Amino acid sequence: MFPDINDVQLVAAQGWGVKAPVSGLNLENDRRFVEIVSNDLYVVDTMWHSRPYVIPAMAVLLQYIGERFATILAQQGRDRHSYRPIVTSALRTEDDVRRLLRNNSNASENSCHCYGTTVDITYNRFLRDDGVEIQEYWLRDILALVMYELRYEGLCYVRYEVRQPCFHFTVRDVEYKGPLPSFQQDITLSHVSAPIKHASPSSVKERPNNNNQKQTQQEEKRIFIEF
Repeated sequence: MFPDINDVQLVAAQGWGVKAPVSGLNLENDRRFVEIVSNDLYVVDTMWHSRPYVIPAMAVLLQYIGERFATILAQQGRDRHSYRPIVTSALRTEDDVRRLLRNNSNASENSCHCYGTTVDITYNRFLRDDGVEIQEYWLRDILALVMYELRYEGLCYVRYEVRQPCFHFTVRDVEYKGPLPSFQQDITLSHVSAPIKHASPSSVKERPNNNNQKQTQQEEKRIFIEF
């Protein structure tokens, strides 16, 4: 469902992001990046091997993710801000990469995270409004649906990681101006295994227009998500 391997995401990262890994000094004054902080749509976790900085397009995409997640919660009769996704990794500097290579032989020296375009959001932890982190499959499914929508619309590449439980994704459309209406109202989530129709990364050249979107909603009345 989310087949975008690192090589695919790396091409987008190098194309849209900074041209070379950064040193990490004075990131707060580097106008190529914006700092991401916890807000009412998502939470920024403590980052041990990366920094909470991204290019502006990724910051906007994170807002869209949080907004759609909150919208689905509201459509299910819950408070919009009763649960929030958790961002676990963002920009890796040269120092971060060196530390990772010393501690993890599988770490990559040329990671998508080095370009400010790539973020990890965990799918097995969510922050409840009382400050408690919880793990619930139905929250994972909501987040998966949000990522599926945005990938379908051509806004990002997404990989479902198992070893480190997260959605690893890279922004790919820096001209995006606003979210399309959610497909979720016509979609029923299930753990039943079944084929799923979705656009391949190479086939998405532009966002679908409203007519195409209505047709998609009619055709895809039920989507079964398989993990």
